[in-house]
Amino acid sequence: MNSPEIDTLESAPFGYIYLDEDLVVVFVNQYARRLVQCEPGALIVDFLHPDVRQQFDNLMVNRNPDQSVELQLLLDIGSKTIQASCSSNKAGGVDLFVLDISESKVLGRQLQESSKPARKFVQEMSNTLSSAIGYSELLTMMLSEEEMFAGEKLAAIRRYQRAVSEGLASADTLIRQERSRKNRMQMAQGPDQVLQAYNGTESSSAGSKNTTPLNSRHIVIVDDEPSIAQFLGELMRSSHHKATVFTESSVAYEYLVNHSDKVDLLILDQVMPGMTGIDLATKLQAIHIEIPVVLCTADHDLIERQSQHSLNIRHSISKPIDIRELTDLISSVLA
Repeated sequence: MNSPEIDTLESAPFGYIYLDEDLVVVFVNQYARRLVQCEPGALIVDFLHPDVRQQFDNLMVNRNPDQSVELQLLLDIGSKTIQASCSSNKAGGVDLFVLDISESKVLGRQLQESSKPARKFVQEMSNTLSSAIGYSELLTMMLSEEEMFAGEKLAAIRRYQRAVSEGLASADTLIRQERSRKNRMQMAQGPDQVLQAYNGTESSSAGSKNTTPLNSRHIVIVDDEPSIAQFLGELMRSSHHKATVFTESSVAYEYLVNHSDKVDLLILDQVMPGMTGIDLATKLQAIHIEIPVVLCTADHDLIERQSQHSLNIRHSISKPIDIRELTDLISSVLA
């Protein structure tokens, strides 16, 4: 590789590792060095969890750049999940591309956990109504026979009728409990989120349109990882806010310069190519655009500096993001 290629790869927003045929690291860029914690001369398999060794070996055999696998890294502190793909290079080695998807995994699990009550309600309602409908059909069949009922048949009809009534009563109870649960959630989120009228904007890099309440707050999200940015946008809209999402900080800056009076809160990732979250916030403050900022960062030293008021950013949250912590913080800031 020549110097311009190395310079480009060194600052790339993804991990690049050049391996020789023995899977020894020849070159590793800044992103991959931070993610995998490996240096030239290291054997790449030493950084992988034993459970994913077979997937990695298959990846090395196929070397299809259109295919990727999820791999678990073993680090000095904890572990991370990465998405990896590779291809053969002209020098006879392997170009390995890696991306950190740990945060996406954590957020996905949190979203799954948060949706469990709703899934449980649907399942219980389905079971209850299926049973009631079954007894109702039995009743319909028996009553259509147009004969006098006595003895065992009459007892069966009465039993089926009780089962239908109990099933409908259970369904009514489930509906009331679910309604009560949702009301408690709305009250916990605060009055700004218990809204009824709707209009629309949708999140994208250019800021398109979607359905949101008229008096909801407008939250701009900037994160260079599209999956995280879109997830946070959906999370804000689920709380009845308008969300505009950007994956490039420079594009977000231009938008904010022209629409600052229509934005109530910024959620900024710290580590982004070109302009970090702090850089973006500082640049806006320099032209007297004062919008509350929530900075998302895995740098605990940065969070400590923020807590000691040595940064011009009042609010921060550690990554991987905890959904409940984030929504509580946003409710507090917007209040």
